[in-house]
Amino acid sequence: MTPSTRRTVVVTGATGFLGRNILAALAARPEGEVRAIAACRDPSRLPRTCRGEVLRGDLRLVPWLAGGGARMPLVSDADLGEAFALAATAPALAPYESLNIVGDEQPTFREVVALIAEASGSPAPMFSVPYSLGYAFAALMEALHPVLPGSSPFLSRSLVHVAESRRCATDRARRVLGFAGHKSWRTAVHEAVAELGRAGFPWPRLAQGVE
Repeated sequence: MTPSTRRTVVVTGATGFLGRNILAALAARPEGEVRAIAACRDPSRLPRTCRGEVLRGDLRLVPWLAGGGARMPLVSDADLGEAFALAATAPALAPYESLNIVGDEQPTFREVVALIAEASGSPAPMFSVPYSLGYAFAALMEALHPVLPGSSPFLSRSLVHVAESRRCATDRARRVLGFAGHKSWRTAVHEAVAELGRAGFPWPRLAQGVE
């Protein structure tokens, strides 16, 4: 079989029950017929018979929402701490007064996710869906959560909501507090990804019980 006719098969969840058996079946095919790629989070758990390529990461097929063009009002850890300190020592804040605290740049969702994917070695979304479909799918995942594996829904409507575009003006925070963002959102993302990497990239809890 020529390279142009050889099939490439990406096996996601390659360390799971089904994934291991798929890899074994592909390995039994005639040599050169299939190019198998094992995608998993922990390659050390792959079966010893796995001799193909390995793609480390979590290949959940999450799409862009509306092309990923939504703006994200991010703020770094250091800038947020400075804002709290400024607010705590400001002389003339009214009771319960609220101010927008965000960085100088407000990148798009696509820019942020692309940087996270690059820094963590994870795949970025490959296609896009409108927000209406995102909300519908999230509602379905919430409804199916009791019968699906995992401690949290795969996607929730609250996550779709926070992914909508928002631009926050910081003029008032500058005027009242003297706040100005100094730390780049790119630096903050790299630091956050590195910290999560040291913890093994735990899957976040999206639903908490009510006591």
